[in-house]
Amino acid sequence: MSCQNQFSFEKPDILPDEPTDRETLRRRKKKLAGYPRSINNILNNCTDQCCVHLSKENHCVNLTTCSVYEKCVKNVCFVLFNKKNGVFEPFLSGCGDFCNAKGQCRKENRGNEISYMCCCNGNLCNKHSVFDDSIGFVPVPIQPTSNTTSNVIQSNSMSVQKKSYNFIGYIFIPFFGVLAVLIVIKYFWRKHKRNVNVQQSLIVPLSPCQLISKQDKLIKLQEIIAHCQLSTVWKGLYGVEYVAVKIIPKTDFDSWENEVKVYSLFKLQNENILKFCLAKKHIENSCIQHWIVTEYHKNGSLKKFLQLNVISLPIFKKFFMCFTDGLKYLHSKLGHKPAIAHRDIKSKNILVKDDLSLCISDFGLSLVCDGKYFDNKHAKVQVGTKRYMAPEMLEGSISFLTDSLLFIDMYAFALVLWEILSRCSIDQEPVNDYILPFQDMVGVKPSIDDMLNCVCVKKMRPCFQSNWIRHPLISKICKTISECWDYDAESRLSSSCVYIRFETLFEQETELINSE
Repeated sequence: MSCQNQFSFEKPDILPDEPTDRETLRRRKKKLAGYPRSINNILNNCTDQCCVHLSKENHCVNLTTCSVYEKCVKNVCFVLFNKKNGVFEPFLSGCGDFCNAKGQCRKENRGNEISYMCCCNGNLCNKHSVFDDSIGFVPVPIQPTSNTTSNVIQSNSMSVQKKSYNFIGYIFIPFFGVLAVLIVIKYFWRKHKRNVNVQQSLIVPLSPCQLISKQDKLIKLQEIIAHCQLSTVWKGLYGVEYVAVKIIPKTDFDSWENEVKVYSLFKLQNENILKFCLAKKHIENSCIQHWIVTEYHKNGSLKKFLQLNVISLPIFKKFFMCFTDGLKYLHSKLGHKPAIAHRDIKSKNILVKDDLSLCISDFGLSLVCDGKYFDNKHAKVQVGTKRYMAPEMLEGSISFLTDSLLFIDMYAFALVLWEILSRCSIDQEPVNDYILPFQDMVGVKPSIDDMLNCVCVKKMRPCFQSNWIRHPLISKICKTISECWDYDAESRLSSSCVYIRFETLFEQETELINSE
């Protein structure tokens, strides 16, 4: 590799006349003493830079075989070349700062004799350096060997300290590197093992699906029945029974794992909770998907049902009691089952069964309110659907305590009750078209800021129609809804309290009708 790219060869400057005759060595020494810094001074201030030292006092005849070295304060070595028989040969060398670290030569003319004083930067760069009229000065830096270091004239304590640091680095850096790699491997191995254990333990269908064979038959997907933000729900055929298959992509594995944990650990058994069948990892065309298979309900979601149907007062009562009972079951601590906060209550996550009862679904964002099962990776402040977020969620001021999480569900619960009530025929009054909560205030796709301004700043809530307020039963239900979506979370009713209140109200109405 050419060194011309690394070292510049400038047009030589003229140095004072210097004799090259052996008999005039004394005059040469005197002349060198007049340079910007003498060799003797440099020798007294050495550090890590090593240069070949050549002088007639050391009886060093050939620079290429010279074994005398010195260390310098500055990373600059010099060579004095004399032209002899048409060839430039080194005459003097050592440490010097006659030029800058990039390298340069200075020319001396004396009659027919020409000399060059050249400098270079690099360890022993003046050992095998050459000079030629056509190519200029070519230094060749090399690393010192054990032979060269044994002949170094001066040593420095800083050099010893630097070598000690290097020695420590050579030992500890690889050690900690290997340790870090082992820790990472162990982490991913344990995570993989946990995922495999979860999947293997859940591949067998669980008891809630009584009509599904316990053999692992092929599930045949037939049609898409719902689209969610990160998942798709299919209608499928498992054996001879229809099922709903929720397909979650690999990127949303945490949601799948959380929902399966809620279903499998506590084996939720309530008529108003969607029945879980099995969960499995599905690979097709090198694409990894995670499936959750549940019972299929052809009526679809409550949102879809309310869009298409106006409901009567008896259906309204059934919807209210089923929905409240399901939420009460989730929020209650019963035996082995701790309290569970759903955290994404909305009409789209509530399904209408064939007998027009309701069941709650979709536990991908749920939190188990028990220290034994609490998982911090799901403990995010703003989760769920913006339209149904409680004021404290919109403001980012919630605390991850059991009551605080359950009161968030109660706010969204009240909005869903309002949706049901808005499509109920009361006293043969006309029923308005279906709209989502706050749709007339913030539109169809509100942002967090839109909801924050509407719910927290202006403290707006969906409106109650005048005929609701006039009705003796519905007016009391409206009061209950208002207490559930209160701005102050601690002022909201619990699901158990609402269930008891609704049950009492509906019983009183039945007794009143029977007495008449």
